[in-house]
Amino acid sequence: MKRSGASAFTIVELLVVIVVIGILAAITIVAYTGISQKAMVASLQSDLTNSSKQLKMFQTINGGYPITISTDCANEPTTTTRLCLKLSSGNTITSLNGDYSVNNDTTPQTFRLTITNTNSNTISLVTDSSKPMIPTPAPLNPVADWQAIPTGDHYGNFYDSVTKTYATVSRATTKTIYDPATQHIYDVPANQLAINPRSDGKNGHEALIEEGRTNYLLNSYGAANTNGSWDSWSSSISNVSGVLNKSITSGVYRSSAQRYQYTGVVGDSPQKFAYNDQTTVSGSFSATENASFSVLIKGVVSGCNLYIQIVARDAATASLGTQTVEVAPTSANFTRYSIVYLNLPVNTVKVTARVYVGNIGDTDTFDFSLDAAQLEKGAFATSYIPTTTAVTTRSPDVVNVPSTNWNASAGTILSSYYLSNWNDSLTHGLVTAGSTGVEEVGLDKNAANTARMIVWNAGAAAAPMVSVSGSGYKIQAGKWGGGEVASFIDGGSKATVANKMPASITGNVTIGNRYGYINSSISRLSVYSSALSDSDILSVTNAIKDGP
Repeated sequence: MKRSGASAFTIVELLVVIVVIGILAAITIVAYTGISQKAMVASLQSDLTNSSKQLKMFQTINGGYPITISTDCANEPTTTTRLCLKLSSGNTITSLNGDYSVNNDTTPQTFRLTITNTNSNTISLVTDSSKPMIPTPAPLNPVADWQAIPTGDHYGNFYDSVTKTYATVSRATTKTIYDPATQHIYDVPANQLAINPRSDGKNGHEALIEEGRTNYLLNSYGAANTNGSWDSWSSSISNVSGVLNKSITSGVYRSSAQRYQYTGVVGDSPQKFAYNDQTTVSGSFSATENASFSVLIKGVVSGCNLYIQIVARDAATASLGTQTVEVAPTSANFTRYSIVYLNLPVNTVKVTARVYVGNIGDTDTFDFSLDAAQLEKGAFATSYIPTTTAVTTRSPDVVNVPSTNWNASAGTILSSYYLSNWNDSLTHGLVTAGSTGVEEVGLDKNAANTARMIVWNAGAAAAPMVSVSGSGYKIQAGKWGGGEVASFIDGGSKATVANKMPASITGNVTIGNRYGYINSSISRLSVYSSALSDSDILSVTNAIKDGP
């Protein structure tokens, strides 16, 4: 009689089962982690939205935002100066002072609130003028990941989402910036960064870091103007039937703009210029200096041509040379136009900034408005500096970010910035060998119209990371190690230069001191303690492109 035996699993079968169970467990853990992360983010966003609504309701009822806030509603309930906020489990306001700020003395009044999830150390921000946002650090364990974060209406600071700290910003004077999306100019308080929404329409914000400049035009905005007080208006359209009008219309900054209208009549054929200009006082400019003129213009020019122009003049106001650019305004929106005169001629002592219409035919028409005119020294136009009856000087932006534990011998820096055009968005200047000061990082435009990322330290020559020319949003990475610097634009276009980086970087790094300025819009600056691989740079570039 044959005895039947019980069947058993083989070793291979057992291994297969174990592997399958492991895969299923891993999938479950990943799925659970993803769900938990989404739930945490949702709770932060919900708390921010509710808190923002409560703060705005408080402001409506009491005429201002609360001076203090609390999360202990039993012991510190809401009063006329304090608001108690109830948050979801795991969310907290770490510092009731540092994580909440308010300014009830501005128009409009402003607030900024930061909420942290204690389980994941994820922070979230909301302001009176922004939607809830959760700054997330770039992948690959950066030492620092500085992002432009608004703390008020069109101003803010760089925030490190790794260390949860803000940069230190120094500028003694107020400055103003123009936001094309809203058609308004905004005041940026001293010791704050100018902040605009990202130029490419994606989530996040951009900061403008600029050098100090002086506006040499008088009465440069409409509030100081009566009809024609900014300009020395003259017109060679005369003895004709056509009508030339000057009037005041709505401007973009504390003011009215100046409006110029002309309608020709058949048979007149003036073929002359109508122009608007102002000349600086003698001695304001000199030979070999650069002059930049910028102005906001909107309107319609039909048949004829509209130009902006810089004229170099000697002591007797005789013309020594001109630089001219034709502009084509739109009827609905103010657009900022600029022109640069490089290396002013010998004997230059003053400069004329001019907007004029040329080649006017007998049936041509124009109707355009001017505002926020600015004439300054330099190779590009900065943000607007308003003047009245005297020239006005603005101090520079200096942004210091901690650089502890950076590895200068092998590391990667990425910047995310927007170039609108070379006249409007250049970085200026390079540190020279042997100079003193802290380490700096910036963008520079060289003679070949190429943007370069610069990283250098005190007493060292600049080490450019060869970059890109043109306009638009750019993600630029500079990677160094072993004496070579490699550069990537939007994840590709690798180039190398034989420049060694500093042996060590400690203390603070300065973005935009007197040697270099990121005059284009920069939304992010990420610093890595080691040199990323090419694939890592592509991965980080794509992540930054999708949003800060």
